[in-house]
Amino acid sequence: MNKRSLSTLGLTLMTFSSVALALETYVVRRGDYLSGILRKKYPKEQIYGPNGSLSRLLHLNPKVKNKNFVLPGETIVLPDFEPLSVQPAEESETQVMSEAPAPIESPVEAVMSEETPPAVEDQMNWISRFWVAGLYGARYNSIGQRGTLGDADSGEFNFKNVQGIIGYSHKDLDIEASWEQFNLYYQQANSSAHQNFHNLNLNFIFKDLILNWGQNQSPIIYNHLGNITYTPQTQSILGLGLRKKYEFLEKYFENMELRGLARFPLSQSLNDNNIKSSGLNGYGFHGQINFSHKIKESDAYQLDLLWNNQVSWQKSSQSIYDGTSSKSLDTNFTNASSYVGLKLKLK
Repeated sequence: MNKRSLSTLGLTLMTFSSVALALETYVVRRGDYLSGILRKKYPKEQIYGPNGSLSRLLHLNPKVKNKNFVLPGETIVLPDFEPLSVQPAEESETQVMSEAPAPIESPVEAVMSEETPPAVEDQMNWISRFWVAGLYGARYNSIGQRGTLGDADSGEFNFKNVQGIIGYSHKDLDIEASWEQFNLYYQQANSSAHQNFHNLNLNFIFKDLILNWGQNQSPIIYNHLGNITYTPQTQSILGLGLRKKYEFLEKYFENMELRGLARFPLSQSLNDNNIKSSGLNGYGFHGQINFSHKIKESDAYQLDLLWNNQVSWQKSSQSIYDGTSSKSLDTNFTNASSYVGLKLKLK
């Protein structure tokens, strides 16, 4: 190998080393997505396209199989559009030859060979694992009731519904508690009245598996002393299901989450002294789709716009004691809701 070839090799090695030094690693936090990570470093016009930073990131991280999904705690290599430029030193060819060339190592290998920093989750304050959301929206309720207690059909749409959610995230486990209040109106002695119904749900989500426990209310309609009454029935429900997350890189709502649950009533109680419950069996389904859009982010918090849409169907067969005899009752209760609100996550 002549002196000119050795000089060229030395310059190439220096350039590779410069690129390796320019690359950075990043440990994915819960709630991160690839385009959001890149926006902290690049303007939007440099992210997308065949030569954008997103394409380069995927090339540097072959372990990332799905650009719409990255796991918290995963270390990724960030691309750099402006590697450090190295000008060849003005030195003699003899000086270049006297330096022993270092083994050739690709930029990715150089970066990944460094000691991996501890997972960000382990460094986070426990408060930063919590998030809260408040929502307001519309809900449609439909009930079909058949049995010796009485037949009834009712469908109602109203806007006076609220929902609050608090969540806790740690590694692969999410815990959510949600509370919902909705209203039903009915006619009583030629006048209108209403009752408030409440739902409480607790979700344990490990990766994408969901275990749900709920105390959910649904109405029973019956005639008492000439008045049509909606009686809240509280059912204890167990649900099992799956969750799937998606990321839309160039959409207004950047993240979408789908949930599907099969649900089974375990027991029930009635908030009425005139009738008593004596037995229950049934099944149901709950589907949910959530959209979120980041409104503001700082070092202390992240504020998202949250759009929550749900549909539930519950079929139950039960026995009701009305003070004189046991009555049969078959009920189909369907509801669909759409809520809009804000989600706040501390950092």
